[in-house]
Amino acid sequence: MSIDKINRSRTVLKEILEKEGSWDTSSISDLSNEEIEILLDNKTNKNDSKTLSDLGAGTGLFLSLPHKLFDSINLKVVFYNLSTYGKGSRVTKNIKDKIYRLFEEEYFGEFDSVIIIVDEEIGETINKSILELNNSLNNDLNDLEFPDEIIKIMDDKDYHLEKKHFRNVWIFDLTSISVNLTKNRFVPEHIIIREENKIQEILEQSNCSKMQLPIIKQEDIQARLCLSTPGDIMKIMRSSKSSGTYAFYRLVR
Repeated sequence: MSIDKINRSRTVLKEILEKEGSWDTSSISDLSNEEIEILLDNKTNKNDSKTLSDLGAGTGLFLSLPHKLFDSINLKVVFYNLSTYGKGSRVTKNIKDKIYRLFEEEYFGEFDSVIIIVDEEIGETINKSILELNNSLNNDLNDLEFPDEIIKIMDDKDYHLEKKHFRNVWIFDLTSISVNLTKNRFVPEHIIIREENKIQEILEQSNCSKMQLPIIKQEDIQARLCLSTPGDIMKIMRSSKSSGTYAFYRLVR
């Protein structure tokens, strides 16, 4: 286990979320590697749920970041299945069941979203499990109404989101999230567009429908770094010597 890598992942996560702009990252403080190691060694206590203890070492590293507009909604950051002695056991598809149970047990709020960080490469099986998890979580939201306070804030701020923008899970491997790919000069800037009125403006300007846009898969690393959901539009800023900087759009699917 690389303590330094864990520490760097916190820094990168803070940078990425500050750029994304929705979450208050002030609680992600600068820590020494020694402090990270102490948090990694923290164990769940007998009052914690079995589901929580099943997540492995690293519960002391969990973060809860409040939404900048909606005080009752948080982004939970979970360091999953870590070990203080080399690598932990392999992440399996039952990750979706463990995370879902934490919603059922109300460890996560109804409208909270979750970032999971694992210490291994994320294969097709795990990606599929996370997609299935998101489908289940979003289906649950169909039976829930937005609280009046959330509706009022969206109306007051003229910032309207759909239910699909809440109760989502994104997964990253420790290696990829310990380096800020958004700062790589060879990677064009990616900007997420969520609000439907702004999406419609883009479609009118482009004289096309959503289904005519090129696709970016939601499991793409850039789509995940922007915390995108299916139906969002990704604005990608490209540049060339002849055309300068211009916007290119993709539909998240």
